[in-house]
Amino acid sequence: MRVVPLTPALEPAWTAFVEGGDGGGSGIRGAEAAQPFHRLLWRDVLRRGYGFEDRSLIALATDGERNGGGGADGDGARAVGVLPLHLVRRPIGRPILLSAPQAVTAGPLATDSATALALVAHARAEAERLDVAYLELRGGGAWTDGLEVERLGGAPTWHRLDHHALFGRALPADPDEVLGTIPRKQRAEVRKARKAGVTVVRDADAGRFHPLHARAVHRLGSPVAPRAYIEAILDLFGDEAEILTAEHRGRAVASVLSLKHRGWMMPYHAGAAPAAAALSAYPALYAAAMERAVAEGLTHFEFGRSAVGTGAHAFKRNFGFAPTPLPSHVALIRATAPPDMRANNPRLEPITRAWRMLPPWLADRLGPWVSRQVV
Repeated sequence: MRVVPLTPALEPAWTAFVEGGDGGGSGIRGAEAAQPFHRLLWRDVLRRGYGFEDRSLIALATDGERNGGGGADGDGARAVGVLPLHLVRRPIGRPILLSAPQAVTAGPLATDSATALALVAHARAEAERLDVAYLELRGGGAWTDGLEVERLGGAPTWHRLDHHALFGRALPADPDEVLGTIPRKQRAEVRKARKAGVTVVRDADAGRFHPLHARAVHRLGSPVAPRAYIEAILDLFGDEAEILTAEHRGRAVASVLSLKHRGWMMPYHAGAAPAAAALSAYPALYAAAMERAVAEGLTHFEFGRSAVGTGAHAFKRNFGFAPTPLPSHVALIRATAPPDMRANNPRLEPITRAWRMLPPWLADRLGPWVSRQVV
C-alpha cells in the first residue's frame, strides 16, 4: 500500500472506493462509513464556494494487493483508503489543514485501521511541510485507537476535542407516524404551528433561504458563509440536496438546507426570522422534513452536529434525538493550543457580542470573508 496526493487521474479510483461503500462502519452511520464529505462533490463545493486548496490523499493497493476489494479506476489503480484534506488560509493567523471544512465529520476512510493511520501520518507530514498552525481531523473511528499518545516536549502528540455531539435516529415506516415519535412538548409545538397556519414548502433555490440563514447566524454572533457555497451545494448535489421553507401568511419565517445520503436525510444549514420562535416554525419545519424523508423512502434522520451546552444541542435532545459524541483530533504544528471556535466559548464572547452589534448589511458584507476563520 502506498499513499499519494490525489490527482485527476486517480479521481475515478477515489469515487469507486467512496461510492462503493468499501470503508465499512457501524452505529449511527458509522464514524468510518463514507460520508457526503468524503465525496469529490464536497471538494468541488469547497472549491467553488471558498476557493480552498485540495490537498487530499489516497491510499493505493500495491501490485500484490490488487485482487481484493476497494475502488479501481480504468487503469487498474485500486484505492484502499482516502482522506479529504484542504488547506484553509484564514483572515487571522496561520493556515490550517482540515478534514474537512464545513463538514460534520470526515477524516480517513479506509479498509482497515493501518491504512487509515498511514493516511493520517502522511497528512501530518504534509502539515509540517506546509508549516500550518494545526492539522484537524473531524470524526472518530477505530483508527483513532492507533494514534500516538506519547508526549513530546510535555504535550500530547494528538489532542482529542469533545466539543460536539451528533444527533441521528431511525425514521418510522409511515409519514403519519412521525409526529408520534416526537416527544410530547415538541409535538405540541408542531401542532401549534400548524394550527397557526404555518406550512412547509420546497424551494427551488437559495433566494429565501440565504437571507434567513444570514440573519440567524448574525443573531448568534457568527459570520455567514458565502452564498456561492450554498449555491454550489444545490447545484452540485442536485436531487441529493433540497431546501424546505416554513411559511406563515405567505412570508418565509424559517428555512433548512438538507443533504440526502445513503438513506439519510441530513438537515445541514438553517435560518429563521425573529418571528419564527413565537410561531414554533422550527419544530414544524423539522417535523415536515422528517415526514418528507419517510415519504421519499429514506430510513434515517441526522440532525447534524451541535456544540455541547448550546441551545441547538438542547433543542435536538428535546426533539427526541440522543447525542452521540463527535470528536475531532488535532495535531499542533505551529499553534500552541487546540482550537475552540464554539460560539459558547467564553473567550470568544467579546468577539461574538461585537459581531452581533454590526448592522446586518455590514455583517453580510464581511461574513463570507470572516467565515474562513470558523469553517
